[in-house]
Amino acid sequence: MAEWGRTDLDYVSRAGHLTGAAGGLNGGVYLNSSTIADDGVKDELYGEGGLDLFLRTSTGPNADDVNDLFGGEWVNPLG
Repeated sequence: MAEWGRTDLDYVSRAGHLTGAAGGLNGGVYLNSSTIADDGVKDELYGEGGLDLFLRTSTGPNADDVNDLFGGEWVNPLG
């Protein structure tokens, strides 16, 4: 939350830090398929206002749906 909520960096920098780019207040902790487990159930993802970072299972019969995707938002596959 410290990385995502910071106000001194733009969206791309913060999202990059959280998904694997070096630097950031998250240290070496990243959001990816190695750190997030899929529950095997199709999810409906909504971001609502502001720029969001979506992490979704993108393959198989239970692939997650990203709804209300706004231009410039990242959708990172988890598998």
